[in-house]
This record gives sequence, C-alpha cells and structure tokens, in this order.
Amino acid sequence: KGMRKTLYFKDDDSRLSFLQGNFITMTNMRKKDIERIIKYRISPLNVSVHTTNPSLRKKMLGNKNAGNIMSILKHLCDNGIHLNCQIVLCRGINDGEELKNTIRDLFSLYPAIKNVAVVPVGMTRYREGLYPLMPYDPESSKDVIDIIEGFQNDIYPKVKDMFVRAADEFYIMAGCDMHGPEYYDGYPQLEDGIGMITNFMENIKYSLKNLKPVKLNKTVSVVTGVLPYNYIKQTCDMIEQKISGLHINIYKIENNFFGGGITVTGLLTGKDIIGQLTGKNLGEKLIMPSNLLKHGEDVLLDDVTLSDIERKLGVSAAISKFDGSDLIDTI
Repeated sequence: KGMRKTLYFKDDDSRLSFLQGNFITMTNMRKKDIERIIKYRISPLNVSVHTTNPSLRKKMLGNKNAGNIMSILKHLCDNGIHLNCQIVLCRGINDGEELKNTIRDLFSLYPAIKNVAVVPVGMTRYREGLYPLMPYDPESSKDVIDIIEGFQNDIYPKVKDMFVRAADEFYIMAGCDMHGPEYYDGYPQLEDGIGMITNFMENIKYSLKNLKPVKLNKTVSVVTGVLPYNYIKQTCDMIEQKISGLHINIYKIENNFFGGGITVTGLLTGKDIIGQLTGKNLGEKLIMPSNLLKHGEDVLLDDVTLSDIERKLGVSAAISKFDGSDLIDTI
C-alpha cells in the first residue's frame, strides 16, 4: 500500500521491453506474439530468465508456461532478435550448479545473447505466506562471484567479451573490490546495477580532473541508500578536498517502507527521506539521484513529489544523474 498507482500493474509487454528496457518473463507469449516480435524486428529485448531448468523456472515463477524459455530464446535468436538477459538469484534455489547450467545454456546462444546480468533477489518485509528465502551473506556472495568470474576466465579468451557479470551488490556484500571501467565495456547493464559504483566514481574523478580551483562557502546534503554509502562518502570526500569551503552532509537512509533488506538507493521512498531528515542540518540544498524518480516526472515510489520534500524539510531539492556525471555542477 501507499505506492504509485502504476506500480500495481504487472507489465510483461515485449513492446515496452524494447522501448523502455523493461524485463519480461515471456510466460504470456503465444506463438503469434513471438512471430510478431520477429516480423517487426522488436530488438533488443530484455528477458528475465532466472533459470533455464524447466521445472525450476515453473516453480520460481509459479507459471505452468515458464518451462519452455530456452526454445523461445533459441527461436528468437535464430531469427535475428538480440537479447539482454537477467538472472535474479535466490540463495540455495537457482544459484550454485543451477546458475552454472543457466550460464552455459545462455552462452550457447551467444552473440544473439550478448549480456547476462546476475543480481540478488530483493527481499522486502512483506513476506507473510511467501517462500522462506535466505538473504545473501559475505560467503554466499563470494561463491556467486567465483562462479561468474570462473566463466569469464573461460569465455573471454574465446570471444573477447565477459558475457556475464554480477551486480555491484554481490561485490559489496562479499567485501570484494570493484572492477575497473574496462571490465564493464561501456556499461551495457548499468541499470541492472552492473558497474554502477565504478561508473559513478570514474565520472566524479573525471569532473574533478577538469575542475579549476574554486572556493565555495556552502553546505549541501546528499541522500544515499545503505548499500553504496561508503562509496558515496569516498567520492564526496574527494569533492570537498577539491572545492575549498564546501561541506557535504551525507545521509544514509534506511528503507523502512520495504524493510531493511532493501538497501539500494533507487528504492527509497519520499516518506523515509522526509522522516529521517526532519530536523537535520541540510544546508542550502538537498541532492538526490535521478533513479529515485519516475521517468520524466518528479515523483518517488510512494507518490511523494519533490515539492512535497521541499515543503516538509524546508530546503531546496535538486536531482543529480545517478551516474554522478553532473553531481559537481548540481552542487
């Protein structure tokens, strides 16, 4: 309850996958729908695969039509449709040997399938009556990374392409260093959280390198989720060192709306931001990343608007691109 109305609509439309990057499961696809994709060259498509094991995919998606995913993908690939795939991992269910088999199956369709993103399932506090999932911890996150990087070590010499990558969340949870920008090859999976931290930090470094010495006596505040807090603090420290007189307050917002298991910034709500920043020293401006907002609108997940935040907190709110490329200009 309490979210934007459009978030209650379950979308699995191939046209929106092509136009807006939505991931689809293809469980509602009839033969004529598949042929329409081919006829009108609706490509590339973004597909939530999760597993290529037919019985496991039926179980995970709760859909009797979910098991034929490989035959659908192969038919699309054979007819010139390019695909980006996503695997949402549930600990102890579709990781381990199941993940290895899924990666092998998807790589058999390379290069029509060129990118596979592996991300951890988001576990909200609303789980009554649902399957008892376990969150990833440092050890299990490292296991996922080891599997993926093992495939990369085998695949890259053959095709000069990583093919499959793990989300930044796995590296943070495992306590592993992020890869450099060359590893992400132009960041094709950025909105899946693949390379987002590296891209952000590289953009900040580039902006600072080209910034002339400047004095700016002001205080601003930056909003971040729990997961990337240390990286955001590191980059803000770099900015403060370069800009004399600038002070940046970094506020780590706990996700009370969805629960503490959701730690990414993009799923924060306006109510949590307002509730946790009321009475805080926010300075002249409150800066928030663009991935908090509905595309093209100044509204957050819970229907709270930027003007609501400004009115409640008594501060000017500014939006910075989530990749950090305009953060210094926004400050």
